[in-house]
Amino acid sequence: MFRFLLIFILVLIILQFVGRMFFHWFIRRVSRRNQHNSPGASQSRRTKTGEVYVSVDKKETKNDRDGVGEYVDFEEVK
Repeated sequence: MFRFLLIFILVLIILQFVGRMFFHWFIRRVSRRNQHNSPGASQSRRTKTGEVYVSVDKKETKNDRDGVGEYVDFEEVK
């Protein structure tokens, strides 16, 4: 019984260590991929230190009701 508990605890410790290593590797990989693919990465290289660049997407502002349907006024029938 003692041997089983000792092996079980050692396996948990090893899995915890391997899990941390894998997690850190995965997070670094994802963050590097996002840095290379971000649309603002090329803009930040062109600006000088202290300058601010703001990109504005010009989209048409639509009413929240667009595409919902039309209003139907129901009459109560007795």
